[in-house]
Amino acid sequence: MMNSDELVYAKSEPCQTIKEHTDALLDNLQLLREAYGERIENLVPERYRIIFWDVLSLVIRYHDLGKIHINFQNKIRKKISLPLLSPIVDKEIPHNLLSVAFFGEEIFEYEKDVTRAIIQAIVFHHEGKSLPNFSEIEKTIQNDLESRKELISDIVNPPACLWTGYERYYKTRITPNSDIYVFYLLLKGLLHRL
Repeated sequence: MMNSDELVYAKSEPCQTIKEHTDALLDNLQLLREAYGERIENLVPERYRIIFWDVLSLVIRYHDLGKIHINFQNKIRKKISLPLLSPIVDKEIPHNLLSVAFFGEEIFEYEKDVTRAIIQAIVFHHEGKSLPNFSEIEKTIQNDLESRKELISDIVNPPACLWTGYERYYKTRITPNSDIYVFYLLLKGLLHRL
């Protein structure tokens, strides 16, 4: 059994680890696919239908991994009355901007537009705040997440070295009126729904 310092939390109410939260979303994905799969597939641009469910599953598995960031964990730990961890970096970086760092080679198995859609569905699944300078994101990846990445090995297989080259994939937003935009919106929208 893991001690509380090894658990990484996704939510405080209800208290849920990242693994529990991810598994619940994957279970909901199966229910959604069983109930509405054909109707959803008809909305997916034809050229992306064959990969849609696998890509949505990938987005679900990676979307909250950035929550291992100590500063985020301390917010949850404070709410659930656990001792705080020693922060490594001063500033909290939104988890959605960090989650993409956990991708390894699997992200490059897709064509470039699909890779952009995956990354943007994760990076922008929480919008509202302005994006921090990417050097702050890199610093957090290197100084915080890199040493803690094994904490999510029960969800994904973390790469030997976390990825810091993804800024170019979200810097320019996917624009409307294209097949990849519809694909991206379905990924992001269904992630929210699940």
